[in-house]
Amino acid sequence: MSEVPGDDQPSGVVRRHPALRHVGFSALALVMGIGLFGVYTYRHLNESLHTVDLGKQLGDRPDEVDVDGPKKPLNILVMGSDTRDGENNIDGVEHDTELSDTTMLLHVSADRSFAYGVSLPRDAMVERPTCLEEDGTTEIAGGLDMWNAAFAVGGPACTIRQFEQLSGIRISHWVKVDFAGFKDMVDAVGGVEICVPEEVNDTHGNIHLDAGTRMAKGQEALDYVRVRSNISANGDIGRMKRQQVFIASLIDRVTSKGCWLAPTGW
Repeated sequence: MSEVPGDDQPSGVVRRHPALRHVGFSALALVMGIGLFGVYTYRHLNESLHTVDLGKQLGDRPDEVDVDGPKKPLNILVMGSDTRDGENNIDGVEHDTELSDTTMLLHVSADRSFAYGVSLPRDAMVERPTCLEEDGTTEIAGGLDMWNAAFAVGGPACTIRQFEQLSGIRISHWVKVDFAGFKDMVDAVGGVEICVPEEVNDTHGNIHLDAGTRMAKGQEALDYVRVRSNISANGDIGRMKRQQVFIASLIDRVTSKGCWLAPTGW
């Protein structure tokens, strides 16, 4: 995986490497999450990965945690993009902005014995700090706004800076995944089992899901994690919980299929 100042990326997944390590993904506590990213990124997406250096845009940053031993803990910020460019225009919606509607912090312990994640609600109101353009000097004004707006204002670097300034936690890697990348990721492991408690007909998101339990791939898997009505009792929070369960199932598919990879240097 890559580090915060810079990164490679597949056709739907963006990885970056700024001056540190970023990995350009919602709220969950999962023990083997890092394996999923390792398998997906290195086995299935390696050919289309690319590196982007965000170092100049991050400005003053929290200190890294100092630990004894050969490795340091990893804090990976995963951002799900809602871009409709190209093959990501899944519903005919046209808009110019790109928001991070799913943002998750994945923490991996220094000894790599456990990992857990925390989702950040997209509509949470936060005081966004001043961000920087690519030249590292031109400022983008901050202010009170929804969490996901930072991505539209200044891209992944602004979201990373927003997280670091508000939490005091330094991001070591980051990952950006778009709709096409998510579908590729699910298809790479042969699909993930879902349970739809009742039929879904979401005219706003143009999503239809039949009730029942089955293996979901491609567009159906994406629709399942995107829908906010019908099967979500409380909108975005319910959707985040469903995404957590889905990702846990996806990780289980990865490990049960013997796909586990541990990229060198973690």
